[in-house]
Amino acid sequence: TYTNRELVARQIDQYRQLLLDVEEALERVEDGTYGICLGSGEPIPIRRLDAIPWARYTIDYQEKLEQGLVID
Repeated sequence: TYTNRELVARQIDQYRQLLLDVEEALERVEDGTYGICLGSGEPIPIRRLDAIPWARYTIDYQEKLEQGLVID
């Protein structure tokens, strides 16, 4: 049905974005910037990287992004 197709399409988009995020994290490993917040330049805590290895930002900076207090 149409609803199932929408769900599958949404899942494909989510997986595609996850793949892009992981590929970007691998690029940061290669260029030596992995684990550094792309917004603030501060180190991303290991606990966050353990939970989300492709994290681009510290939790504080991520929250500011989500609140619209900073621009990506």
